[in-house]
Amino acid sequence: MKRKHIIVLALLGLLSIVVLAVPELGILPMLVIIGIPISIAYWSVPALFLIATISYAIYHAMHFSGRAGALLAVSLCGILLAIPAYMLNLQMEKQAISHVSDDHNSLTLPLPLGNIAVITKGSGKYAKDSSTRCDGFCLHALLSGSARSILMLESREPFTPLQPDGEAVEFTIETLPQCPETIFASGRHTLSLPNGKSGKKQTANAVELIKLKISEGECLVSKKAKLSDADIVITRGRAISGGSHASRPGFRLFTDTIIADRITVHQKMAMDGAFNEVYRWTGVTFKPFAWILVPAPQSGYGFDMNMGWWRSVQRINIAKRYDDKSDWPLFLTGTLGFDLQLDGTFAEKRIIENMEKVLAENRAPSPEEWNSFSDYLDRRGLIANADAARSDFEIAYQMLENRKFPTPPRLYQVVNHAVKNTTPQQIAHLTEMMISRMEDGTTWAENLKVSRKKELANLAAGLRRLPDEYLLPHFEHHVKLASDQAVQTAAWRFISQLHIHGERAVPTLLEQIGAGLEGGYMFYRSNAYQHPYLAGMIGLCLAGPHAKSASPKLLRLMQEGQLPAHASYGDLMVNTLVRTAIDPELIWPVYSAANKNRTRENFDREVKRAKSDRPDCSY
Repeated sequence: MKRKHIIVLALLGLLSIVVLAVPELGILPMLVIIGIPISIAYWSVPALFLIATISYAIYHAMHFSGRAGALLAVSLCGILLAIPAYMLNLQMEKQAISHVSDDHNSLTLPLPLGNIAVITKGSGKYAKDSSTRCDGFCLHALLSGSARSILMLESREPFTPLQPDGEAVEFTIETLPQCPETIFASGRHTLSLPNGKSGKKQTANAVELIKLKISEGECLVSKKAKLSDADIVITRGRAISGGSHASRPGFRLFTDTIIADRITVHQKMAMDGAFNEVYRWTGVTFKPFAWILVPAPQSGYGFDMNMGWWRSVQRINIAKRYDDKSDWPLFLTGTLGFDLQLDGTFAEKRIIENMEKVLAENRAPSPEEWNSFSDYLDRRGLIANADAARSDFEIAYQMLENRKFPTPPRLYQVVNHAVKNTTPQQIAHLTEMMISRMEDGTTWAENLKVSRKKELANLAAGLRRLPDEYLLPHFEHHVKLASDQAVQTAAWRFISQLHIHGERAVPTLLEQIGAGLEGGYMFYRSNAYQHPYLAGMIGLCLAGPHAKSASPKLLRLMQEGQLPAHASYGDLMVNTLVRTAIDPELIWPVYSAANKNRTRENFDREVKRAKSDRPDCSY
């Protein structure tokens, strides 16, 4: 009997080594729901081995016998493993609680209007990109009138005693004859405010509203300042980062798993100008041991996993299970009482009025005005409801007619609206305007900073939304544009639309393929060559039976090894060649040589798709 127990322990030990070395294997059964018990059993092996080994040693050391003795040995094992976990947790919890022991709130609301500084953790030196550091709170506070100015400051140690001579960047809104250039980075200037009791029907986009003000001469101004210039200082960030192994502590018994995020508020005292802390909040997350010290899986990112001591997660001052940080917008509006809501209805109405005014004056927009207009149109677009979109459509249509303006953003939505809601004559005129704009190049001021590449891509997106019948009368223009290298690169999908002209477009589409292949081996790594090649191949694929005259040249290019036949390029090649009446048996050797992982069945499936009424002419 004793020998049998030793064999079982040895097997458990060997399997434990496997589990500890490759815990990721336990993930595979979990991909199928019925395999979850198998995964749990797999990861439980090291814990079973540890408990079984200690229990076996106690059983024989204490000379126990029978089932009662075995049960008593397991119980003593559980106690032995629970004692260190309990002792270690006591110390960990004491340390975690100490981080929140000084939290307090002696704020007196409402806070006086003044200069508000925000300190965050950082190097103290701003990154080299040119976008403004005025973030979502900064914009909302200035635009809503909650602050006269916002001071932004980075510090390597933000929660050390405040340094009045600390260098900051101060932001204000001032009326100037000429506004300094301001760049807004995507996503950096948002603040998702909680739904309040405000009677305002719509919350404005802060970037849109500040661009409106800039277009009207109210500028976002930044200048150097000192922390001593602030009346209120808000410090936020991670106060305690834990050890380097805090996320997955493994089998380290004494690793620091405590992570603490903190917000403090200091207010300048009127008498001596010193800063007094009036608020402190600390949210703590830590990982105490489970009730006994046994191995368990610890997950990382994706399928990354390791084994370590079984732990749980505990939180102090954190209400939401999946939110380890303070709710910043709720703190600003709830705790500090700021009214940061912005009136979106006013902003939208004012921007529309300004666009109508500039168009009525038949003048070029200033860079600030165009920045405001394009941001509004890009964000809002033209919604599906015809009545609600009418004002936007009419403005966008006038911009398209006025060559002093670049084309309005999201031009494809302008075309969608026109196709659904206007007359054939208007759609035909819209088509002519877009094609002539593509031919004429840049007609607006350079200071608007709209590149021809961006303009061509916008026009191509709009032209692709037109019914074929409106492009058919423009064959000569279509062919002419296809020879323009800028169009080939930025508007190649418009060139692929040549397929609607059938057989007469074949020479031009073949020229596009040739232009792409001029890039040499690996030509598809450069947009200058890849895009015309795709335009030609996709155009011929869509033309299908109407492009049979392309077959001889396509067959020769394939047999010479010039057509890329791997991956998505190979699928496009098969569909294009089959649809232009080339025998699949001539294609198979080239395709199979370039795609070792594809079977004849895969190829036949692609051929069948090419011969159907829904070929795969995409890339």
